[in-house]
Amino acid sequence: MVKPRLRQLDRFADAISRALRRGGSVLIPAFAVDRTEVVLLALRELVAAGQVPAVPVYVDSPMALAALDVYRNALRARSPEVRALPAGTGGDPFDPGTLRVARSVPESTALNHPDQPCIIISAAGMATGGRVVLMEFGDPTPAPSARPSRRRASPDGHG
Repeated sequence: MVKPRLRQLDRFADAISRALRRGGSVLIPAFAVDRTEVVLLALRELVAAGQVPAVPVYVDSPMALAALDVYRNALRARSPEVRALPAGTGGDPFDPGTLRVARSVPESTALNHPDQPCIIISAAGMATGGRVVLMEFGDPTPAPSARPSRRRASPDGHG
């Protein structure tokens, strides 16, 4: 029996690999605190196992980068509040080998048009109005009087 976590990792690896093989980039929305670190640990494992190609992996979220620093410091200090990593992890456990960070708005903006396939981990809210959406499309929020109702927004007029 395959463990559920392994099945999930295989599906994650397959989705990423298919997009990268087609020359695309992968945008992963992740909560800044904890989820970004979990995604980075999984990517490191998948790259090491050869399930995902080694491409640049960007973290594009100031809060996620701050949280990542907290996790790194806690690991270095061997904080009892942080679970120990598996033996042999060595180095930066959150670096799949090609980790890059986008700390500034210009660095983040450059990720709108990457020059090669890559993986971008950004704040989960980026898809609904975070800096990624605002940089690419401007303010997506219509004026209150112009906001359509669900019924009017439905193509067939049914709610």
